[in-house]
Amino acid sequence: MEQSKQNMASLTNEAAASSSSSSLPLSSTDHQNHYTYEVFLSFRGKDTRYDFTDHLHNALWLRGIKTFRDDKLSRGEDISQELLRAIEESRVSIVVFSQNYASSRWCLDELVKILDCRKSKGQKFRAVFYKVAPSDVRQQTGAFGDAFAKIDQCEYKDSIGKWRMALEEAADLSGWTFEEGRVDQGVSFIKERMQDKKVLLILDDVSHSSQLKNLVPSPDCFGPGSRILITTRDKRWLIAHEVNEVYEVKMLDDRHAFELFSLHAFKRNEPPSHYLELAQHVIHYAQGLPLALIVLGSHLFRRSTEEWEATIGSCKGGPQADIQKVLKLSYDALGQDLKELFLDIACFFKDKRAANVKPILEACYDHKTMVIGIAQLQEKALIRIDKDDQIWMHDLIEEMGRDIVYQESPDEPGKRSRVWSEEDVDYVLTNNTGTNKVIGIQVPWQSSTISLNAKSFSEMKNLRYISMRRIFFSGDIDYLSNQLGWLDWQACPLQCFPSDFHANKLVNLDISWSHEIRRLWEGRKNFSRLTCMNLSHCRSLKKLPDLSGIPNLKKLNLDGCESLKKLPDLSGIPNLKKLDLSGCVSLKELPDLSRIPNLIGLNLNGCVSLKKLPDFCGIPNLKKLELYKCTRLVEVPDSIRFLHNLVTLNVDCCSNLIKFPRKINLKSLETISISDCKVEEFSEVGEEMVSLKSLMLKGTCFKELHPSITRLIGLKYLCLWDSQNLKTLPYNIYELHNLEALYASGCLKLATFPKILVKMDSLRHLSLEGSDIRELDESIENLIGLEYLNLIDCKNLTTLPCSIYGLQNLEFLDLGECSKLVRFPTNTKILNVDGCSLSLPKLQAFSTKGCSLLSDCDFLMTLDCWETLERLNLSRNNFVSLPACLTKFVKLRELDLEGCKRLREIPELPPNVKPKIRGCELLEERFLTLTNCRCQFKSQLRRHGCLCLLKLRNDAAPRKNHHRLSCFGFLSLRNQHQ
Repeated sequence: MEQSKQNMASLTNEAAASSSSSSLPLSSTDHQNHYTYEVFLSFRGKDTRYDFTDHLHNALWLRGIKTFRDDKLSRGEDISQELLRAIEESRVSIVVFSQNYASSRWCLDELVKILDCRKSKGQKFRAVFYKVAPSDVRQQTGAFGDAFAKIDQCEYKDSIGKWRMALEEAADLSGWTFEEGRVDQGVSFIKERMQDKKVLLILDDVSHSSQLKNLVPSPDCFGPGSRILITTRDKRWLIAHEVNEVYEVKMLDDRHAFELFSLHAFKRNEPPSHYLELAQHVIHYAQGLPLALIVLGSHLFRRSTEEWEATIGSCKGGPQADIQKVLKLSYDALGQDLKELFLDIACFFKDKRAANVKPILEACYDHKTMVIGIAQLQEKALIRIDKDDQIWMHDLIEEMGRDIVYQESPDEPGKRSRVWSEEDVDYVLTNNTGTNKVIGIQVPWQSSTISLNAKSFSEMKNLRYISMRRIFFSGDIDYLSNQLGWLDWQACPLQCFPSDFHANKLVNLDISWSHEIRRLWEGRKNFSRLTCMNLSHCRSLKKLPDLSGIPNLKKLNLDGCESLKKLPDLSGIPNLKKLDLSGCVSLKELPDLSRIPNLIGLNLNGCVSLKKLPDFCGIPNLKKLELYKCTRLVEVPDSIRFLHNLVTLNVDCCSNLIKFPRKINLKSLETISISDCKVEEFSEVGEEMVSLKSLMLKGTCFKELHPSITRLIGLKYLCLWDSQNLKTLPYNIYELHNLEALYASGCLKLATFPKILVKMDSLRHLSLEGSDIRELDESIENLIGLEYLNLIDCKNLTTLPCSIYGLQNLEFLDLGECSKLVRFPTNTKILNVDGCSLSLPKLQAFSTKGCSLLSDCDFLMTLDCWETLERLNLSRNNFVSLPACLTKFVKLRELDLEGCKRLREIPELPPNVKPKIRGCELLEERFLTLTNCRCQFKSQLRRHGCLCLLKLRNDAAPRKNHHRLSCFGFLSLRNQHQ
């Protein structure tokens, strides 16, 4: 909690410093770009909108920083032009990476645009890692890996490479990591940090006493004069917490009520003259309640005066009528089907994702009713679908809908059309009181276990859908309604469906995580409308029934069915498109797939008992084939050549795979991943392989790549991580004109990098970390688009070519742990006054960490990145002193000198730098007394581990606008002024 607070403060302060025109001189870029916003916030709404991002946004505004947050823009299939302009017109971009960030194509497109603006417009960029690790963002593992695994490789084939590179680049930039804390820690933090402070605290929409107990632990937890404002719809919480004063919010006065109503009824601030008297009647009836005014206004929009008069005439009871009657006017005007649809949402689907709800409603009604109904309910302001695709409904409207259902039978829930509360569900199922009036039943996820028996559903003949969890009973149920259109019963305790279960209207069947079920049903059943079956993690399911009665089945999910050994004949489900068998660890063979020609996705990940793949010649439409961790698989058959529409092929971690087709020529293939297997040579590439964009060959046994790889003219991403036998790269690799990233980290035998004989402007990322590279050819300067060069731990690298200075776009250069590097080249070029021959002018991060043979760092004087370098790591080197040119790096923020045991002095530093000098054993105090360094302390100067830190002279005392100086581990800091 403490660290998160410090990070938030640091983030806000840096944003202020970066965005304030008074803190930095205006660059030429600033003059050219007219910024509308100081900061642009990119975030995943469902993760952080109402907590972290909201706090950050408010903190920035309180500092006077104009911040853009895309709360008001409508979402579409593609990122809007309005949002693109907002990014372009912002000086600083802050990206909040969270668990679901990569699951949003919108967010990923934002990130690509932000990084483009960073390069083209010189905009600032900072990353926040909120409850995620930077390594997960960089390598697309964890939640980020899961998100990319779910992306449709076909639909987003042109974007995936860009998204991956953007995430990697963003994760390499400096940022903050925020970890999730515990409630008890937060309570302690509030008590400790706020007890002496005068605060104004606003707690909105309190719905439970625990919220008050946690946020306001005790009346005296804040300093004198503090004020706490609480809004709630239940006075009990205020009374229980001993609130001093209770204020009941008054209704709108006539003037404001008139304006609000007119905006919804007429889309203007006041009504037309011939509607004036009618409008006054409605406003009088609504009693100043904002929600009633909105609902009534939306209901009467574009209605004739006769319809207005009829509506007003139906208002009984005068101005004291209950507000539910006001809201019910819109409900009463709906057709019967729309009324039923509205009640379904009010009772079951509020706050659910519309994409998940619409198929349920379509199963219960029909497609036309569902589409028109959702649209009309939005027009009448009874529901709203927000930008995160959630169905929003006001609490009062929800209560109104549920009250309508309750009034159907106040005393007997089994005679109502819908049952949703835990208490009522328990009563109906335990006592067998359900009737044919019940069309829907739902058990709340958070409910305790509910018991039922064999007869619980026997009288509910018209049950359309079931959504239940955690139901306990012994034995089998003897009846389920044949009217079911949607059966969502995760962890269902059934061992088998009733023999007379013939739900011809069933569209979706989800009984995932049902560990007791051993078989679905006996024989053949006719479920002609069933399109989706989710049987994932039914670990006791041993066999499937005859599926020929389900001809329209499109999705069959058997993920994690550990006991399933064999599949039935699949010829009866010719429309099947997706078959998921991942984690079927007992599955030893597959049936003939040639009878399901429409199959587009086949997932066999983790089928560890599968030894042989079927013939692929009969499934020409297959687009995605996943074979991850099929550890007994020995070969990929040559029949793969018939998969002309294949887009993605994943053969990772097939540890016994030794044979792969000698030649592949699949024109649609875009992604191949063959990692951690025993295949010793990669296939010859055919001339039609022009669509391949990503080739992952991590941890393979290849000694070389086939020369035909240069036929992959569309290749953008080539990964050879940990291919420890790889000795060479294709000599003509420069012919891959679209290659953007080449990763050869961990290729222990790779001793040379090929000459680049022509200019190659596409390659942006090059990583040779941990390879046996001894030198780079002078032709490296032909990589004119290179932005990222990683040579970490190249222990045999002794020199670099002078031409490396010609990499005009290089932003990151890491030479860490190159223990044999004896010198950095001297730039022998004559600098052009027009800036055409500048030395690494865009460099932002540079590291020579652990290059212990480097005796000096005079090479810094040859660099021309005075206005771009932000991070410099010179730690664990043998420098005695640093060049005076350091002061010219005006953007430098981080300077790491830890472990420089011979370093004796530090020259003048730029104003915002934070030097780290832990373990600088010979560093003398006199560098602190220099005029240009006397401002290098923060008030929180840390002296931990300083074995000998003598008193500093008064003229070295801390001053305003100081820097943080970390001085851990000094062995001697001599006072030379005694």
